[in-house]
Amino acid sequence: IGTLAVFSPGLATVKAQTILGGFPSAMTTTPDGKSFMLSGGLWEYDPATATLAPVAGVSPGNSPPPYAGFGYALATDASGSIYFENANAEIHRFDRATQTDALIASNLSPTSLLVDPAGAIYFAQQNQVFKIAPNNRTPVLVAGNGTKGFAGDGGNAAQAELAYPWGLALDGAGNLYIADSDNNRIRKGDSAGFI
Repeated sequence: IGTLAVFSPGLATVKAQTILGGFPSAMTTTPDGKSFMLSGGLWEYDPATATLAPVAGVSPGNSPPPYAGFGYALATDASGSIYFENANAEIHRFDRATQTDALIASNLSPTSLLVDPAGAIYFAQQNQVFKIAPNNRTPVLVAGNGTKGFAGDGGNAAQAELAYPWGLALDGAGNLYIADSDNNRIRKGDSAGFI
């Protein structure tokens, strides 16, 4: 059981809501302004009422069951589809238009997810960052050699050392920013593959 406190400018109040099935671990907002959260399931936030409702098909008590507990990674793409990690070490894509779920990749444990404008998925796990192309579901190494540490700036990003990368972001030029959490730094990987 977890609690989410929400400030809604329209209501001008702070409203706390108890969330069954876990604790709030990640949030994302889609291009059309809808907000979603992971907390033992996938939840949608309604700003008009400052309440959360479980998303059918991917939340406790619903089927099909990609549910089975959720992890920490959540993202959205340009179309408004939701990407999430579950406790089965899988990345799923929930298409809001068709209300269908698709398995993207398995045997993974991402700490963060990012979807670029072309639909490629970036994820961080175990001191490395990977990319899954839209037409190929095989993860390709982008940054980090797997050794926890701080080394490699100015060189090939795939040979650098990272220490528990957590957050990911892209800029308009295609540069990847990595929250290298245990090194207390933001690392920048450019589109040419250097860090």
